[in-house]
Parts: sequence; C-alpha cells; structure tokens
Amino acid sequence: MQFVVSLLVYGLTLCFILGVHQSLYGPIKNKNSLLGFSRKPKVSDVYFLLAGYGAYFVGNLVVFTFLTSFVPGFNFDEKQNVGFENINSQIEYVMAFVVLVVMAPLIEEAIFRGFLFTKVRKQLNFWPTAIVVSLIFGLVHLQWNVGVDVFILSLVLCFVREKTNSIWAGVGIHMLKNLLAFTILFLNL
Repeated sequence: MQFVVSLLVYGLTLCFILGVHQSLYGPIKNKNSLLGFSRKPKVSDVYFLLAGYGAYFVGNLVVFTFLTSFVPGFNFDEKQNVGFENINSQIEYVMAFVVLVVMAPLIEEAIFRGFLFTKVRKQLNFWPTAIVVSLIFGLVHLQWNVGVDVFILSLVLCFVREKTNSIWAGVGIHMLKNLLAFTILFLNL
C-alpha cells in the first residue's frame, strides 16, 4: 500500500507544480529544461557524482560533529520514518527500494533542484538560491536530524546543478545516499 501511496504523492506533486506553473505563466515550452533534464547524462556527471558525494559526506560529518558537541539534546540517531516500517516479504523490499532509491531521488531532484532551483535562480544569486531551496528541502523532511542531513545534501546538489546545468549528477548523488540509507535501514549491514 505504501508503494501505491508514494507513487500517487510523487506523481500528483509533480503534476500540481507543472499545472500551477502553466496556469500562472502559460504553456510550458520545455518541461525538460524547467525540471533540469535539459540534456542527456554525460560521463562528466560521474565525476560530479563522486566529488559531490564526498563533499556531502565530509560536510555532514563536520556539521553533525559540531551539533552533537555543542547543541544539547540534538538527537543525531533519531530513526527516520520512511513509511516502510513493516516490511515482511521480498516484494515489499523491492517496492521500498524502487520508491526510496529510484523514484524519490528522480522526482525530488526534478522538483527541488529542477523546478524550484530554476525558478528561484532567475531571481537570486546562487548562494541565496541554494540556501532557500535547501531550507525548503530540509523542512519537508519533518525531522531535525534528517532536515539537517538533507539541507547539507541539498547545498551540494544545488552546487552540482549550477555547475552542470542539469540534475543528472545530483540524481546520482541522491540515489547513492538513499541506497546507503536503504542498506543500513533495511538490510542491517
């Protein structure tokens, strides 16, 4: 059931955003460009993926070390509610994998570093845009520890989006991050 709900929520969110944009600004000439899919993936995206994931990892380590040392009560270990708490069969693991490791990165990148980044970037310089997009991305995750984690991730993803003029490397970074989280949460490795 969670699989179907996730498909509906992601699909409806993307349709809503595109519909609101079209109603405010008229027909969308190039949806691919608006969502950050302005070009096909390139080999250079792999370099940005690896460097970006490294930057995210180091940034996360620094920020969480600071927060756990100097912010009393900050719970780094709070378990993230991903909506797949009662998995009992292999097919449920596969569906959770598809939602969390494939769908979520693709659609979240199209929404946040594609649509939102593109729209805000037309109004602001890079760093204010990256901070606004990252704050919103952190807030929609509804948990402090997760919000801080994805805020840092989003800053890196915005930087990669700016440098590559595409979301493909960011999708890869996001997928890698979610794959590692999936492995830890569900496979107990």
